Amino acid sequence: MKKKVVYLCQRWTTGGIESIITKILHYINKDNYEFEILVSQKETDIFDNELNSLNINIVQLNKKTKKNPIIRNIETFYKIVKYLKKEKKDIIHINIYNSMSCIYALIANFCGIHKIILHSHNSGFDNDHFKIKLLLNNVCKKIFYNKKYTYIACSNEAAKFCFNKKVLKNCQIINNGIYIDDFLFNEDIRKKYRKKFNIDNSFVVGNVGRLVEQKNQLRLINIFSNIKKINKNSKLIIVGEGALEKDLIKDINEKSIQNDVIILKKRKDVNNILQAMDCFVFPSLYEGYGIVAIEAQASGLPTFIADNLSKQIFATENSYGISLKKSDIDIAKFILEKSQKLKRKSPAMDKYDIRNMVSRILECYET
Repeated sequence: MKKKVVYLCQRWTTGGIESIITKILHYINKDNYEFEILVSQKETDIFDNELNSLNINIVQLNKKTKKNPIIRNIETFYKIVKYLKKEKKDIIHINIYNSMSCIYALIANFCGIHKIILHSHNSGFDNDHFKIKLLLNNVCKKIFYNKKYTYIACSNEAAKFCFNKKVLKNCQIINNGIYIDDFLFNEDIRKKYRKKFNIDNSFVVGNVGRLVEQKNQLRLINIFSNIKKINKNSKLIIVGEGALEKDLIKDINEKSIQNDVIILKKRKDVNNILQAMDCFVFPSLYEGYGIVAIEAQASGLPTFIADNLSKQIFATENSYGISLKKSDIDIAKFILEKSQKLKRKSPAMDKYDIRNMVSRILECYET
């Protein structure tokens, strides 16, 4: 008989957690397991086709989002209890951004699920109500600890952020994986996409991520503006959508670089867009892991990563740390200096293959 597994994810958006869950489910053995995804609210359909092809259902608990977070969370807790009591799952795989979400493990335990997995994907908060969030995060680390749970994190930083010291010695660090073959450098695709975006002869800076404070694209605009001063024939491609889109566009217009910045939304061909770039800049304020930086490196791009992020995403010799404390012009000069010396080719990155990640996840289900 197949074991019934439910993946719990608070919000289903276009982010990294959703992408990783979809990749895991693509490769995992369906002969022994039956999967379902449970979300409080579904905000994108970008993964629907792939999940439908895998016969995996997304259950959305809330059709409408209530503004009051207390009322919204209480209603969500009630609906999760109702769902878990009715569906009788064998395993729950809870994907979390912070330790407050560990309450879902308590709920799952109350509902009689014996195999409870807490999977940390994040290592920080945005600045809004930062101190309150951090206090709650630290309190919840202690309240919701249970040695019966299985703890996973995508990096050491993500483990320390979401779990207490008792957990860390038993927490498994399972790096996020990618479809390596999809990102291998391809000169023909590069030429095709550079022609498509009319950037044939330009030096192209790239970034992929939600347009939110965490991803720090407003700082990237400043860095690119300085790159443009040194190399006038430069372009910037940002792939993503989010709450800060209007702020980004305003800043781009104020700097009069609107003809040099391309913002692409809701793309399923990110692997091909990466081929068109000449370097990848990843200036996030915090990340659990930062899977897009791995994808960029797999495509042979010189990749510039904020040095406050996990050392585990510096996967190749062509990945460089950049200090966000430095000036925009210094960072711009460094990016240009390192990028223009490199000949593009894909490195060996087998250990980052999604199949290795899936193998580790399956071990957690079986132990």
